[in-house]
Amino acid sequence: MKKNRIITMSLREIKKSKKRFFSLCVLSILGVSFFVGMKMSGPTMLKSLDEYYDKNKMYDLKIISTLGLVDEDIKEIEKLNNKYQVIGSHTKDALFNDGKHEAVLRLHEINAGMNNIIITKGRLTQNYNEIVVEDGIIDKTDYNIGDKITLKLESDDDDIKTNELEIVGIVLSPEYLNSNQITQSRGNTSLGNGQVAYYAYALKDLFNLDYYTEIYILDNDAVKYRTNTKNYLQKIEEDNKKLESIKENRQNARYNNLLEEATNKLKEEEEKGNNELNEAQKQLDEYKKKLDDGKKQLDNSKIKLDKAKSQIQSGNKLLKESKEKLQKGKQELDNGKKEIQDKLKTYNTTYDKLANFIKKYDSSAFSINDIIDLFSDDTIDIKKTLEESLVNVKAVASSHGINLEELFNQYGINDKEILQKVDIKLNELLDTMTINQLKEIILDDRFIIIIKDSIPKNTPYYNKIEEYLDDFSNNIENIKKLFSGVREIENGYVEYNNAIKEINKNEEELNNASKEYEKGLKKYNTGIKEYEENLIIYNKNVEEYEKGKSKFIEEINLAKDKINKMEEAIWFIQTREDNNEYITYISSYDSIEKLSNMFPIIFFLVSIMISLLSMARMAIEDRSEIGTLKALGFSNNGVRLKFVIYSLLEKMIFPHLKQIA
Repeated sequence: MKKNRIITMSLREIKKSKKRFFSLCVLSILGVSFFVGMKMSGPTMLKSLDEYYDKNKMYDLKIISTLGLVDEDIKEIEKLNNKYQVIGSHTKDALFNDGKHEAVLRLHEINAGMNNIIITKGRLTQNYNEIVVEDGIIDKTDYNIGDKITLKLESDDDDIKTNELEIVGIVLSPEYLNSNQITQSRGNTSLGNGQVAYYAYALKDLFNLDYYTEIYILDNDAVKYRTNTKNYLQKIEEDNKKLESIKENRQNARYNNLLEEATNKLKEEEEKGNNELNEAQKQLDEYKKKLDDGKKQLDNSKIKLDKAKSQIQSGNKLLKESKEKLQKGKQELDNGKKEIQDKLKTYNTTYDKLANFIKKYDSSAFSINDIIDLFSDDTIDIKKTLEESLVNVKAVASSHGINLEELFNQYGINDKEILQKVDIKLNELLDTMTINQLKEIILDDRFIIIIKDSIPKNTPYYNKIEEYLDDFSNNIENIKKLFSGVREIENGYVEYNNAIKEINKNEEELNNASKEYEKGLKKYNTGIKEYEENLIIYNKNVEEYEKGKSKFIEEINLAKDKINKMEEAIWFIQTREDNNEYITYISSYDSIEKLSNMFPIIFFLVSIMISLLSMARMAIEDRSEIGTLKALGFSNNGVRLKFVIYSLLEKMIFPHLKQIA
């Protein structure tokens, strides 16, 4: 009876304090709902991540080596478990200008069948010079699809085929979970500020490496486990141990292979370099020999030029002396000529006429006319007159007491038939004479008398002819004496003229020789200049050779030192937990899990506190009712039952309200 009364009072209290009752109900609903949401968020995050990774085949393990990785490493890894999917890949970090400053872009190789990227805009790459980028490049820089990014590479950096890359699309990558708006770094690097700012993907053809920068491993047995769960982590730990079992052998194999390759390559380069040095030395020696031979030829040319110069100087000196001597001789000839001219004035003739007479006299063209020309300036022809003369030469000779036969015999004219004639014409006598006999007899004054009397008096210029023949006859002895002087002077003039011609010829030869000398000297000077220029080139080549040789030896020694100091290969085996963005995501998951575990305690404490406060207030408000109950004989537990029922009803109604919500 009392119990029913307590229940009735409890229901009446609920009806009486509806607002308080329903406030407590709502508070419970909110607290429990928040608690349930918190408890479900972590698993949901992990499930979403696992499904995303499974869909895009995110790697389970990644291997990085200090000396790179090769196909043999992939084969050895595949032998560990036939469930492994193993691929080698390439990565390259490079600087570029993002519009504000230099940033680091990490280029990944697009791998078929693992770490699948998702195109969100544009298209996938088709050529080696195309890339797809994360949305951060588009959002934070001035670059857009269709633009070209120019990477800043060192001059000897040939890890990629081109530094001009065209953006053709925007992608998401399972390796990078966070948006670029959230994270400020995509990893660490040795370039720039040490942080990778953006990532991009390109075809394998872009990379120019003979090794892999990383190897990705996907364990198909681990796919059935949710990532980051105990089973998954245990499976990955087993895989890690398997990789550790071959790690040392593969490290040593890679180191030994590189050491052997480097040693063989160094040997080849050293041999090649020595051959090139020997060939260069040989070419230098040949070049030097040509220079020495050229210098020797130039020296010989110089000797010849000096000799020619000396000869030219001697020739000029001799020529000058000859000219002076000739000038002196000519002066003597001129003086002799003048002296003879002065003498000939008394003979009514001149030097030139006498010289002309001697010239004719000494030639085969001599005639009696030449005697007239010796004294006359007029042209008087007496030869024809004498040939046509009818005067009896024999009678003329007798009249002057001249023995004609004796005269003829004296000059070798022995034509007795003519001499026996009674009437002898002058032309008949002349016909019997040779030119030499005429030349001799013409200088005999007896013959001149015969000629003079054989000329008819009616002959034109008879008086002058007679005068000229008398002058010749009267001065014949003196004229004969001058013959030798004139001949000597004329011969001297001839010799002088010949000497002048010879001197002119010699002078011309000397001038030609001087020109040849100047030409030779110019050629010599040009040769000397070329020799000096070539000598400078040779010395420069020798200097370059020595520098090249020193550099080669230094490079060989550095290469040997580098080989000797080459560090052994070290494998770094990484799991998803080594991915910064994966760790960030898992950290968020762990934080939520911890909050979901801590929240019930706080919630229940708050609920208890609120319930206690509410019950305490109800107790204060119901003091009179409590006193009545006590007076009616209700025990303390009976009174408490009212408040317990009130609280339990609020908790019992909550599930039904939750279902309705």
